[in-house]
Amino acid sequence: MKNLLQYIQGSRKGKEAHRLEKEAMRDPFLSDALDGYQTVEGNHVESIEAMRRRISRRTRSQRDLIAKWSIAASLLICLGFGSYFWFNREVGLPKELQSMVIQEEAVTPPLPPEPVIARAAATGELQEETEAMQKKALAAAKKPEAKMRQAAPPPAPLAAAPATAEVLSIVEDDADVAEMIVAEEEVAMDVTMARAPIHRPEPVIGYKAYEEYLRKELIRPQDSICKGITGIVVVEFHIDDKGRPVNLEVKRSLCASADKEALRLIEKGPDWKVDTARVIVPVLFAP
Repeated sequence: MKNLLQYIQGSRKGKEAHRLEKEAMRDPFLSDALDGYQTVEGNHVESIEAMRRRISRRTRSQRDLIAKWSIAASLLICLGFGSYFWFNREVGLPKELQSMVIQEEAVTPPLPPEPVIARAAATGELQEETEAMQKKALAAAKKPEAKMRQAAPPPAPLAAAPATAEVLSIVEDDADVAEMIVAEEEVAMDVTMARAPIHRPEPVIGYKAYEEYLRKELIRPQDSICKGITGIVVVEFHIDDKGRPVNLEVKRSLCASADKEALRLIEKGPDWKVDTARVIVPVLFAP
């Protein structure tokens, strides 16, 4: 189309013009068009552009009109369906509600009136049960505090021990208190064996040296489950007549490798003074 317009404007030299003339020799319609443009005077290029603009406007207006009619038809269809369903809902709803109410009345028999005396008795029993539960809750809340006060020994005039004690040995009667102290690490870690006012089994090398042994000889687990883990493993055991720990048992577990390391430390560790009391030793895996 571009080459044809250039040919009509007078650009009739070159390969494109020669090719167009050869095309006109094969196409009678193109040949007649070229002859007509050459015979009739005027600005044929402007006339062609004006014709193209009119055709484009007409095509665009037809497309716009079709789109508008499509939108209008869709809105009318939606409005018609909505009105249909709305009117059917207004007509059918009361009958459905009425049938539901009738069915409910037929199925559910009226309950007999509750005696006033029975209601009052039930209210009194409920109040008594509530008060009893409140008293039990208060008593349960006070028990941990009382045990913690019993677990904390009075200060002795001895030298203060390190802030992170890792060994705690408690006799059989105080086992529940020991477990509470181990669970509350922040409360019990500053209490050492030397300050305890009651009798406890004692390592041959002494409490301070035993704590140092546990701290230095502890090998932290490196497996994927226990690597970097922190906390306390509580081990319980007895002392045989040779002063060696026997019947070792993990009372509070941290993970498999940590439990195994705690048992190894105590089993391979220093001797204890012969005693019949049970021994509980927490082994700390510090960060």
